[in-house]
Amino acid sequence: MGKILTIAIFLILVIGSYFFWAKGSFSLFKKPLSKGLMAIKEKGALIVGTDATYPPLEYEEDGKIIGFDIDLATEIAKDLGVPLEIKNISFDKIFTSLANSDVDLVISSVTITEERQKKMIFSTPYLNAGQVIVVSSSNKTIQSVDDLNNLSVGVQVDTTSKTEAEKYTNKVTDYPDYDKAQSDLNSGKISAIVIDYPAGISMTQASSGKLKVVGNPFTSEFYGVAINKGKIDLALRVNDTINKIKKSGRLNDLEVFWFKR
Repeated sequence: MGKILTIAIFLILVIGSYFFWAKGSFSLFKKPLSKGLMAIKEKGALIVGTDATYPPLEYEEDGKIIGFDIDLATEIAKDLGVPLEIKNISFDKIFTSLANSDVDLVISSVTITEERQKKMIFSTPYLNAGQVIVVSSSNKTIQSVDDLNNLSVGVQVDTTSKTEAEKYTNKVTDYPDYDKAQSDLNSGKISAIVIDYPAGISMTQASSGKLKVVGNPFTSEFYGVAINKGKIDLALRVNDTINKIKKSGRLNDLEVFWFKR
């Protein structure tokens, strides 16, 4: 009987210790990871900051903010089970709003860089916004960067577009903005334009069929969702949504819809 009692007391101590430490470690683990999701639950909405001046990713139309990034935000909010609230914030103030927790996420054509990663968390990349080639819709000879050799190419001054174009041709023309470059492309003064993928799509969409984007981005400049560094749990949930819609094809469907060529 004494032996049975000793075993019983031992088992009680072991089980009690397990639950004590399990509960303690779970609480320690959960507390910092609950910061982002708990804030959203308390507010009853996912607040996303965006600078709605960059079609087709985020822009205003008929008083409503729409675009590729807005649809991505909608998917994230849906998976979190809360309504989506969009705040239109100028890009020079948007990261301050994130740091101050005025917004939960920034989804606004934000390129993932080493410098930015020191200050915030980034989701898994959701779009390659690298460099593309824009040509006249009637052009049949330019299919890739290899075809730019000895051709006149327009770029905006002091951009990565200029740096990349100079790798493939020695006839690069600088422009203060792309309006003049587009005019020269339409008139035949230059053969192509090298430009960021989203801006290239926007340019061709507004060209009434006169211009087209050739191929896919030939550099890697990835966009990600920006999240406050203290909200690891939220970052994990954002990644869950991005990975899910990548796998299902939904993300590709959004790109096809918004980046019509």
